[in-house]
Amino acid sequence: IRTLQGHEDAVHAVAFSTDGSLLASAGRDKLVKLWRVVDGEQLASLEGHYDEARSLAFSPQGRMLVSGGADGYIKVWSIL
Repeated sequence: IRTLQGHEDAVHAVAFSTDGSLLASAGRDKLVKLWRVVDGEQLASLEGHYDEARSLAFSPQGRMLVSGGADGYIKVWSIL
């Protein structure tokens, strides 16, 4: 249906928000990106990991996003 482009390297994880309106992606480029599903627009590029971003999860209310990285850190992002 749609191809989203924005990561500089491989994507390791994706996650949809609970209401299906947002998609997050985590990549080898150390970035977590936030996308609007309806039109594929990139809403944010989140920097903070020192190594590959490898996992993602939205909070049940969809107000926060959590990412895990190969750097051993877990980052909690406010997306409201």
